[in-house]
Amino acid sequence: MLKLLVFLPCETVIVSQQGNTSVISVLEQVVVDLQPDAAPNAAVPMKWTVLTLWHRTEEVEGEKKYDQRLSLYWPNGEQVFAIDQSFSVVNQHINYRNVTEVRAFPVGQEGRLSLKLSLRESGDGNEYIEIAEFSVSVAHLKKEATDETTGAENTEVG
Repeated sequence: MLKLLVFLPCETVIVSQQGNTSVISVLEQVVVDLQPDAAPNAAVPMKWTVLTLWHRTEEVEGEKKYDQRLSLYWPNGEQVFAIDQSFSVVNQHINYRNVTEVRAFPVGQEGRLSLKLSLRESGDGNEYIEIAEFSVSVAHLKKEATDETTGAENTEVG
């Protein structure tokens, strides 16, 4: 019934007046300068967006409702959050775009965070089916010893 065309975390999504979608900066890696005593569930203020674009593959009778779930998981497997969105599918449209804005990014644990997309037909008893997964790497900057703290000196000769 629905086929996933695009699933991307990115900096931002722009939709033109003609209804075309542009994606700015696919989110593949986040590098942060984090204090050593930061909590393992620390997050930084950062606006980012998740784009999903669905394609209707067959005709529907009237209107069909779906629920989409975005779930983000820490590298250790614990869930950071889940965001649910509902949308309706009708024959007047062939593609369905969902744009989800998030206001903070979790950085407390170094490694790969897993963003998962699930879908279900709306209604009691319908289970979510995982459709796609996208990994975003989180890296913590390592502070190197500076010349002031080591007493080292760098001089060019000749």
